[in-house]
Order: sequence, then C-alpha cells, then structure tokens
Amino acid sequence: MIAYLADVANLVPGTNFEPFVEDLFVVATGQAQIAVQIKQFPNSSGALTVTSPKLGNTPTTFVCDICVRQLADFSPVAWIPSGTPAAGQYTVNNSTGQYQFGDSAGKLINYVMSFGPFTVQPQFWTSGGLNISFGSHTYLAIGPFINTVRLTCGIGLNVDKVDMEIAATPTDQLPASMIPILQGLTQGYFDGAAVHVMRAVMPFGYGNLTTIGTVDYFKGEIGEISEVGRTHAKFEARSRLQVLNRPVPRNTFQPACRHPLYGSGCTLNRTSFEVTGSVQAGSNASQILINLPSYPADAPGPAAAPTLSVSTPSSGVNLVQRQEFAVVTYVTATGETLPSPEANTSQFNAGAGLGGNQILVVHSPPSASGAIGWNCYIGDFPGGEYLQNSTPIPIGTNYTEPTTGPVQGSPPPILATNGYFSEGVIWFTSGANAGLFRSITTHDPSGALAVLNLVKPLPNIPAPGDSFLCVPGCDRRLATCSNKFNNSIHFGGFPYVPDPGLAVGIMWCFLLFRFLLNIIHGGVYV
Repeated sequence: MIAYLADVANLVPGTNFEPFVEDLFVVATGQAQIAVQIKQFPNSSGALTVTSPKLGNTPTTFVCDICVRQLADFSPVAWIPSGTPAAGQYTVNNSTGQYQFGDSAGKLINYVMSFGPFTVQPQFWTSGGLNISFGSHTYLAIGPFINTVRLTCGIGLNVDKVDMEIAATPTDQLPASMIPILQGLTQGYFDGAAVHVMRAVMPFGYGNLTTIGTVDYFKGEIGEISEVGRTHAKFEARSRLQVLNRPVPRNTFQPACRHPLYGSGCTLNRTSFEVTGSVQAGSNASQILINLPSYPADAPGPAAAPTLSVSTPSSGVNLVQRQEFAVVTYVTATGETLPSPEANTSQFNAGAGLGGNQILVVHSPPSASGAIGWNCYIGDFPGGEYLQNSTPIPIGTNYTEPTTGPVQGSPPPILATNGYFSEGVIWFTSGANAGLFRSITTHDPSGALAVLNLVKPLPNIPAPGDSFLCVPGCDRRLATCSNKFNNSIHFGGFPYVPDPGLAVGIMWCFLLFRFLLNIIHGGVYV
C-alpha cells in the first residue's frame, strides 16, 4: 500500500509533482443503541400512549411493541393486528406508541425504544482545507475538522483501532437535529455510529479523483469517547470485529437479582421508601442510634439446630447411602434471619446416615415474634446447604425433601437481612455531616433504640437531633424481594442456578467416569 501511494506520480507521464493525499470520512450517526423498556401500568381501559423516558438529557423514541402481559399473573395478552380488541386482547400503533386494550386490568408493557436520532444520518467530512467531491457526495472542509492520529492493526481476531480527533465549534451541527456535534457526542448520538475512512489520492490537482480515486483506510464504528472539551473531542473507532467482544447473553444467570435497587429494572421508587429521622444520644461515627419503633430491626435466627427425622416411602426412592446437613432460618415481613446451628444425619442407621430408600424430614422451628414462615437449607457436606423451598414454609409445617434428594438453590444468608434498613443508605440533612451519606451494613436493636451500623465511619460524630433520610436496602434474594418489597414479579435473578463449585465437581466426576471406562474397556470414549 505504501509503495502504491509513493509511486502514484510515476503513473502520470511527464509530471514532476507529488500527488495530493487527503482523508475522507463518512460517519453515519443515528445508529444509537436500542434498549428494551418494561413499564407497569395500573388498571386502565381504552387507549394508552406510552411515553418513552429520557436517558440523561437524551430523549428516547418508541420503536415497536414486544408484548403485553397481565400485571396480576404475568399471563400474555393476545395481540391482534387491527380492529377493536376484546377482553384479553390489544392492538398497538408502532408509529405513535398508542396501545388499545379490551379490558381495564393492570398491564405490563414491553417495548423497544431508541435514543438519539433513529434515522441514519451520514456525515461527509474531509481533513483537507477545501471541499472534495467524490462519487455523489461532497466532503466538507468547513468544519468540523477531523483527522486520524494513530491506526493500530490487529492480527487474527484482534480488533483494529484508530484514534481520531475532532475540532468543532457550536456552529458545527448535526444537519437534521441542529444539535452541536460535540454535544451530540456526549448525548449518545454517535453511539454505534459507523465510520469509514478513505485515503484520497489526487495526482491531477486538488479535488480531482477521476483517475486514481480512493483507498479504503478503515471501516468500523465509534467506540470509547475519551475526551470532550469546549472545542474538541477525542474518540476511538473500532473495527467490526468488536461485536465479537459483546457478552451473550447480556444478562448472566446468577442466583442474586441483577437489577440495581430502585433502578429501572427493579421499578421501585426510592422516594416512596424514604424515612425521616433524627440522631439519638449515644451515637458515634460508626453507629447511629435511631428512634424509629415502627420499623423492625434484626431478630435472631433459630437458637437450636433443627430436629431431623427419616421418611421411608414405599416406592420412588432410588438414592445412595449418604450424610446430609441442614440449617433453618426465620422469614419475617422484611427479610430473613441468620441460619440456625447445623444438624446432620449421623444419628441415623448407626452413624451411616440416610439409606438409599430414605429421605430427610426437617422439622419446623418453634414460633417466634415477627416470623411469618421459615426456610429450609440442606446439603451433602458441612456448610454446603442450599435453599430447598421456593416460598416460605408455614411455622409448624415440616419439610420433606423430594424423592430425588436435595434440590439446588441459593446458600443461607451470611448477614441477617430482616432489619428494615440493612444494606440501605442514610443521608444526613443537618448538622456537621449535612450532605454526606453512608451505606448501612445492619439495622440492629440496642435496648429501647435501634442501631444503624455504617460501612464507613463519618468524619464528624453526629450530635443528638441531627436529621437524616434513610432508605432500606436489599440483599438481592428472592425472599427479600417478595417479603420486604412485594416486588417478586421484577426479580432479576435465578435462585435455583447450581452453585459453580458444584458444577465443576460434577464435571470432574464425569471426566473421571469416562477415564475409568477407557481403562476397563481399553477403548477411547469421546
């Protein structure tokens, strides 16, 4: 390529001047990221127009409907292409975002929105001092002024990158939206924008591309924007191989909820949970005494290990002789307690544990103040218990494991979450710490008052009477989401995903089994 560009003048007999070389840029804005929005609407009938939210200062555009579900039981609502919908049906105008329902029940609407301009708007710029016409387009030199700084070429599947700089003034605007280019960079208008850089060779005079034309220099899309100033910006363009680095699926499968508390996926409104209080005497920089008796604090977990017994069904059990271990917790209206001491099955069958035709029965812990149920955790080694029940078990009802043995779920809590403000946040609105906030580890009782234990000490010891705002936290467990916030319909986790350590153990057992088969049969198994 370098030799080709260097020898261009030699292609023109009788000339003794070097050819003009400039860069041409095509930047196709408007390919902004598309996001899926889920909105919850209470009971309503007739026409309903979805109003897309803003992402920062960037407006969003309704693109298309995905589906609608009933808010009560998450069952699908049938879409019809046109006409008047009956009960359980709906229509939607994808141009306006207007839905029409055949009944007034609450709905959960899923739709696609985009931010930035949805219509692709190609921009044609050059690094030269004069406009250059090529093909059917004119590449503008009047601004913005753009140039490439460094091109990094990768080998194989490594991503090619080019560092670029752009100089622009407020008068340099995106044509259709009339938004300054530098402002558009910060508002997402260039997210996902395609970039095509060409090296123009002009041996017959500046702007004359009829004979030699252009050489493709780089193709890709805008990546990281590293700097935006009053008159300039720096960003990186990456080749299309960049798409191979995008995680699929976007959301990983994990027991804990993936949604930030009070975020768009959670849907809860933080201001609805804010509580105003004042600091009580005896507080220090790490522990805040509060007088909020209407909000429950941590209650201790079951004091004794659970009572175990054995059930021997007449059929359907084909397990191995084994030892099992169990702990239990209380479930309250605001969360879950710490687990009880551990019990094991060594008391059965002269220390051999459970037989192959036996299953474990874990007895309910005794009733406790504030407990609305209990959770059972069973495992096959000490400290390896997992949640067995999908909903809290009523106090007084025993749990019998399935005939297939223990199920896989989330581990017991390592921190009591039934304190209403545990893992929450406190903001100080007056006093020496006004304007500061701290994360709360636990919400514990302390005599007649409750104590908020802070993750990080305050710079000043709060004085009695200092006011604060406090919001409860979440440990991202399904039980907390359901019992504390009544928001399980938006739970973003998978509580019965197997533990990673267990999955690796199963894989090694499988490989060992195949290895033994190779030895026994003298063959190769793949």
